[in-house]
Amino acid sequence: MKIQKTYFFNILIGLFLVFLLLGCHGRGHLIGYTLGTYVSQPEEGEEGRHSETFDCAWEDCYQDVQDVLKDMDVLIFHRDKRRKMISAMYFDKIYKNCIDTTEVGIFFKEIEQDKTQVDVACGNYDLAEFASEKIYLGLSEKLSGIEE
Repeated sequence: MKIQKTYFFNILIGLFLVFLLLGCHGRGHLIGYTLGTYVSQPEEGEEGRHSETFDCAWEDCYQDVQDVLKDMDVLIFHRDKRRKMISAMYFDKIYKNCIDTTEVGIFFKEIEQDKTQVDVACGNYDLAEFASEKIYLGLSEKLSGIEE
């Protein structure tokens, strides 16, 4: 019985160290780490957060961003329409400087009836910049009716 407790304790310590080494890149971006990361909405002006406002209702932005993510061939890990957020992972297929479990959060804030702020956040600052550029470009193309 003592061997099992020690083994379990060692596993917990190992997981904690992996979290510290791989998952903790910034100030408060990651609020959990189980088989990936869970991204929380960062504060205004924090690194790893990019914002852009689009002239469309947030429901349309929400659907269009899902389409853009599918076109990027990344996994939509979690969707929460009520909280107006999407999280995606497996960006390692298209961006080499990240691990597959690095999660990117996309948050939607309705500014006015047909104006939506779209925030892209990630603890990996370079990935946040890369993902936001791709997502914003794809969303702009969808909203303007441009086909790739």
